[in-house]
Amino acid sequence: MPHKQISKTLASEILGRIFGLILSIALARSLEIDEFGRWSYLQAILLYLIVLIEFGSNQEGIRLIIKHKDAPSELDKVFSSIIKNRSIGTILSIASITILLPINAINPTEFLTLIVCILSYSISKDWFLRATNRQFEASLQNTTHLALLIAIILAFNIIEKKSLLSAASLTLGKGILLGGITILISAMYVPRKKALSNFSLKNLTVPEKGLIYLVSGSLLAKAYFNSDIIIIATMLDSQQVGIYSAIATIYAAFVAFRGVIITTLYPTLCSTPRGDILVKKAIKLSLAFGFASLPLFIIAFIYKADFIELFLGSRYLSKTTTELADIFIATCIVLSFGLLYPNMLHVRGMSKSFFYLTLTASMVNIGGNLLLINQHGIKAAALTTLAAESIIITFSFILLFKKQAA
Repeated sequence: MPHKQISKTLASEILGRIFGLILSIALARSLEIDEFGRWSYLQAILLYLIVLIEFGSNQEGIRLIIKHKDAPSELDKVFSSIIKNRSIGTILSIASITILLPINAINPTEFLTLIVCILSYSISKDWFLRATNRQFEASLQNTTHLALLIAIILAFNIIEKKSLLSAASLTLGKGILLGGITILISAMYVPRKKALSNFSLKNLTVPEKGLIYLVSGSLLAKAYFNSDIIIIATMLDSQQVGIYSAIATIYAAFVAFRGVIITTLYPTLCSTPRGDILVKKAIKLSLAFGFASLPLFIIAFIYKADFIELFLGSRYLSKTTTELADIFIATCIVLSFGLLYPNMLHVRGMSKSFFYLTLTASMVNIGGNLLLINQHGIKAAALTTLAAESIIITFSFILLFKKQAA
């Protein structure tokens, strides 16, 4: 990808993540703490649903499109496979929230709002735009809907009607806005009409084993912070979810920003032919990113109490929240120095290894939460997330070198 295009894409993606950060702060300040906790809970569920909907299209799909870009017949097969797998993922995501309804994990209103979000994400052509070097267009979906959602929240605050804002109404607004923008952008980029015309629900088959490992690993990779939210909501209450989510804003914002870098670099990494060059490039970029980010984390550590009061408000400032902030800052440092290692397992065709690695880390995270949250509260959730992320980064690095040596 040309440097100009990379810069343009990065700017748009980073703007989207800034909007995401502003949205989190605005909601933490505008909503009651327990209602903000409910919003965070619904977004945690939605992130799992998005992984199911994508069903590997943003990873394996992009890799295969780039690989077969000069072979039209193979490309048709790739597109047909992606559309088939995304259809399976959408069906699974709807089935998943249908199960949540009778066990009272979500209420009927929340169920309907999540359905709207599922449909909006299912029609996205993000994977196609990224694979064909239209990453700027791909980023517009996220950036624009977040900007509009922030504008709505600010408007309700200005007219002093913020009491009308709720977790369900905001999630519904998110789904409607994203769906409208996605339709506009996707209509301009229809991938391989032949593949679309040949598609039928009757042709749905069980995906390849490698893809199942990839999707399962991606679901497990969400089992750290997102499972924390769900477990805290189940074992404690929405008030504790709200506090945990608000302080975790620094961690969530960094993970989102890190995702921008990875997403932007992913097509370039997939195009690198030699494995030894690929590993060296990943190490060099990860170290550069880690050292560049370190001063920011040191500042955040020193002035954490001031930042909490400034951005979230004094109601979130306590000994527990400052201790939480320390743990999340440490987690961000680990992730910054391991920027590309987990994703490199996908690029090197090690989806099975990635699955078992994320399975191990998620067991540590979820098991630690179930054992420790009742006794140690939300600090236990933050510590198990730090442990899980450390396992992922450390063993991804080891597995890459083991593959290189072989």
